[in-house]
Amino acid sequence: MLYVVAALVAALLTGSAVAGAAVSNAVVFAAGVVWLRTQPRRGRSTALPGVPRPRAASRRFWALSGLSLALCWLVGQAASVWLYSLVGSSGFDQHEAAKGSAPVWLTLLVVLLLAPMGEEMLMRGIAYTRLRRHLPPIGAAILTSLVFSVLHLNVVQIAATLPLGILLAAVYEQTGRLGAAVGLHAVFNLLSVMVPAAFVAGFATLAFVLIGGSMLVLVLAQLYRPRAVVYGSETVPVKS
Repeated sequence: MLYVVAALVAALLTGSAVAGAAVSNAVVFAAGVVWLRTQPRRGRSTALPGVPRPRAASRRFWALSGLSLALCWLVGQAASVWLYSLVGSSGFDQHEAAKGSAPVWLTLLVVLLLAPMGEEMLMRGIAYTRLRRHLPPIGAAILTSLVFSVLHLNVVQIAATLPLGILLAAVYEQTGRLGAAVGLHAVFNLLSVMVPAAFVAGFATLAFVLIGGSMLVLVLAQLYRPRAVVYGSETVPVKS
């Protein structure tokens, strides 16, 4: 509610949806930091209240995460372009128009910094943390990813961001660090800004979406395999 209200109020006052996104993400990130500091914790420096910090992720884990990020971006972008060519999206058109009318520096600030910080605090830091008290990792990941994608309010961005949410939940689950999810989210957004649309259009087919999506599922399954965590000097496996 805070996220939505802050966005609406800022957009009404400034006349800019991009300014609304900037304010709402900054407000939610700050509120989330305060909220996390009030939660009970065990262990040291854990971002999941009541859950010991996992052991430092291995090189294999980060390699799989990088591969997953690349697949998330390519499959998500291909799916969104393919859907747009089929049904269009007035919501996406309005989103692009709002970005085009805003100052470039403000758009980049939101896309590369404030949105990753605010959205990750909201979805992984708060929502995922609460859901993990009652659900296994994949259940909490799917629910938060659905909400994360729907927040974008148009079918094009929903298709582009749904796989990303599941990856970021896995990274947060395995590392216990919100900064890791924020960093990957920022890289995803940077690719969306830097890579030409013509490049994505070449992959925007149903066949590629299905094949690439199947590959992505296999890679993400590896990230959700249980890992060991350290309780003091004792190492035990994590149970979902």
